[in-house]
Formats: sequence, structure tokens, C-alpha cells
Amino acid sequence: MLGQLGEVTDSALAEMRTLLLELRPAAILQSSLDELLLRLVQALRSHVEKPIQVEIEGAAVLPPEVHLGFYRLAQAALGNVVRHVSAAQARASLALAPGEAKLVVSDDGGGFDVSRIGARRGMGLEIMRERAAAIGAHLQIDSLVGQGTTVTVRWPA
Repeated sequence: MLGQLGEVTDSALAEMRTLLLELRPAAILQSSLDELLLRLVQALRSHVEKPIQVEIEGAAVLPPEVHLGFYRLAQAALGNVVRHVSAAQARASLALAPGEAKLVVSDDGGGFDVSRIGARRGMGLEIMRERAAAIGAHLQIDSLVGQGTTVTVRWPA
């Protein structure tokens, strides 16, 4: 019980820190992208039964708009895992190198038919597409009913 209480407390603290970042957008740019991804995952841990695995490779400073765009895209993709998926496993990976970045968020949840998402139900996906386009990144969403979903963002496109 104490272990669970500690996990919930850590997750709540991470969620509060994430919310504070939202109040000070400049703080998002002052934190490294890998640190931000780790905070997002930690904040979401209390909302999912299974832990989200995180893998980070490399380091690079991205242009501010790309840095912010990747943060927002990670936020949206991980939020979708929590809101829409009953996954046994979820994973977020970030690869950074000078002049390039790749984010992959995947889960083994129920998946969906990408071609059948209408404008009303797919608003979040459309916003993700717009954010990726705004920073010159390529967004790819692969999903099959019953087989999970993978969201991949590559910059530059």
C-alpha cells in the first residue's frame, strides 16, 4: 500500500509540474525535450494500469518552434493512449540528433480504422497533423482495429 501511495504521489507531483509548465510556456523551452517527455509520462502513470516505457536516444537543441511542436505532439499522442486505449503496453521513444528528431508513441490497445475517422471524432488527429505541418515535420499514424496504434513524428519531414 505504501508503494502504491508513493507512486500515486510521484505521479500527482509530476502532473502538477506539467500543469505549471502550461502556465509558463517559456519554461517548456528552457527544459530539454527528453526531460519534458519523461515528465509527461510520469504525470500520466497514475492514469494507466501498465507503465509507459520510455526510450531516449541522442541529444540536440531544436529550434524553439520545433521543440514546442514536439512537446505538444507528444502530449497529444500520450493523452490519446490514456483517454482512448486499454493497452497492456505503451511506449514512447525520442531520438534526437543535430537537425533532426523522431518521436514514436505506440500502444497495443484496441486501435482504430484511420480511414473511418470523421472530422468530428478525429479533431485531435487533425490538430496533430496541423501541428506537425506547422513545424515542417511528417506525422504518420498507423493503426489497425484490435492491433494498437503507432504515432510517428519525424523532423524534418
